[in-house]
Amino acid sequence: MKIAVVKNDNQQTSSIFEPGLIAIYEEDGGEWKVLNRFENKVCNAKSMAAVRMAVVDTIKQLDDVKVVVASEIPGIASGTFQAAGFDIILVENSVLGILQSKKKLLRQLRSGRKGPASLTSWNFWNLVQKKVIFRLI
Repeated sequence: MKIAVVKNDNQQTSSIFEPGLIAIYEEDGGEWKVLNRFENKVCNAKSMAAVRMAVVDTIKQLDDVKVVVASEIPGIASGTFQAAGFDIILVENSVLGILQSKKKLLRQLRSGRKGPASLTSWNFWNLVQKKVIFRLI
């Protein structure tokens, strides 16, 4: 499984509208490895049209990744990811903590796709973060 994580220089998840990197991770033999990293250019967008285009460009760079993790992906950015079929996970925490503690749930998220898209809040991740929102398909 591959996921994209929007992160800052302190290895914390960050908003899609904050400077930082987007890293693509893949689970390999129980460990997560970084496949690719690139600059988050969505944070530089100054209009709704520019945000949409920056997210579309980001989606192209993500290739076959369909899960994106960040601390915040609001408005047009969220809608653009959702329209492209992405699962969005909003978490405020360290990237490694998220990857190590949530492998099983991420697998269930990807394998349990059924019916139309919905947005569900999950509050049982108390040990790892402050807020979590999933977009399940």
